[in-house]
Amino acid sequence: MKDMSAKVDSVARHFIALEKQVEELKKLTANLTRDLNTAAATINTAVARGAAGGCHTTCTSLNTTDLVTALNMTKMPNLKAQVGTMADCLNSSLVADLNQVKATMVNDSVDIKQTVSHITNLYYDNKV
Repeated sequence: MKDMSAKVDSVARHFIALEKQVEELKKLTANLTRDLNTAAATINTAVARGAAGGCHTTCTSLNTTDLVTALNMTKMPNLKAQVGTMADCLNSSLVADLNQVKATMVNDSVDIKQTVSHITNLYYDNKV
């Protein structure tokens, strides 16, 4: 009976730890969403500055600091590492959900990097 009680306690502790990890994942996902939205807004601002100046003055209208900031936000190495570590502890259903989140993160990151690359190319094309 004591052995069974110990097993129940162990399972309970596991699920409590799992709940904490899920809550942490929710926070990380919220932070990721905020960072991606900020990066997108930064890119939109840079594009708007370029558009307001017209093609001829795009090079002076774009703020390269904003672009670097947006690029740095897309790297997120710590977040990816934490998400990867949590995946080891989650059950198969949650792992599938987590993989979807990770795939979305990677896609969003690639989209932002491509957009910034395109804007940077426009910057240099118009500078000549």
